[in-house]
Amino acid sequence: RRQGSQCAVPPFRSKSRTSTCEVFKKLDTGAGFLTLAEITQGVEMIWPHLEVPRSMILLAYNACKVHGGGKIRHAEFHQCLQWISYLDFAWEVLNSLNLNEARRMDVDQMIHACQSLEEWLEPDEIFDIFHELTQGGNSISFDQFCNWLLGRHVEPPIVDEEVDELEAVPPQVPEDV
Repeated sequence: RRQGSQCAVPPFRSKSRTSTCEVFKKLDTGAGFLTLAEITQGVEMIWPHLEVPRSMILLAYNACKVHGGGKIRHAEFHQCLQWISYLDFAWEVLNSLNLNEARRMDVDQMIHACQSLEEWLEPDEIFDIFHELTQGGNSISFDQFCNWLLGRHVEPPIVDEEVDELEAVPPQVPEDV
């Protein structure tokens, strides 16, 4: 959890990293990364009982693409699942925001959203964060707010031995050389 976050966020509801690795391997077509369609299949495999809106998967996918250099490898897939788990927790509040047609929010809406999500920040702190995100502007996009929110609750992917093994594809050397 990020510094300053004190709200009670539900635990990541996924199987172990090993099982997400197995799902990744099943879905990977050999490229070493997953497409949006493959991630959607993975979400359905991991949480068959959960009806995850496509917009939620797309939001997590786009955020992970930014952090993963445009590719969703195993570490980003695991992070994407963490983000979907958090978004599932926060989705009702996020969808209840009274956004304008361009899906943008002002500082008062951000303060209200943070309070509704039990983010333990003072309005002055939220005001400062808002102005940092907007670089002095008067509104932020819904996606930008969600990315900031996710950054407070989901740690960046940690490359562990299992992920290293998955991503370290040995070079193919012909036997008759």
